[in-house]
Amino acid sequence: MSQVERSDYQKSIDGMREAFEAMFALLAVYPQAKCEQPGACGDWSSKEVMAHFSGWMAIAPGRFDDFDAGDTRSVKFDWDTTNAASVAERAHLSWDETRVDLHETLGKFLARAERVAPEKPVSDPHYQEWLDDLRVDCVEHTDELRRFAYGSAS
Repeated sequence: MSQVERSDYQKSIDGMREAFEAMFALLAVYPQAKCEQPGACGDWSSKEVMAHFSGWMAIAPGRFDDFDAGDTRSVKFDWDTTNAASVAERAHLSWDETRVDLHETLGKFLARAERVAPEKPVSDPHYQEWLDDLRVDCVEHTDELRRFAYGSAS
């Protein structure tokens, strides 16, 4: 495998890490009045947006295990059901507990992504697709959270 190919995969990991660092920086100073108010993203509160991400961070390592085992099938998730389950599972958590949960599940997933054998992302694009899709979703939701809290995306 060439260094360029591994570098592309590492860039996806780094990009995801940076996207979530930006989200966590925003969440650290988030207006308390907006934390559990619906409307941050559709009907979700800002806390529920975090819970939704925690759910995907919990699912992702298992998918990487599947890819490592040679299962390259694309799994069709029912997004609404999966997201609703993630949010419901974490509904009892406080704002701070939800933030910690997301930080921990993200850390576990990124550590799992770092352990992928160097040749795997070259032969199976699913690894990088998951990282890139989650990064894009994070950037979009961070912009939504910022607009909801402060009225602008910048």
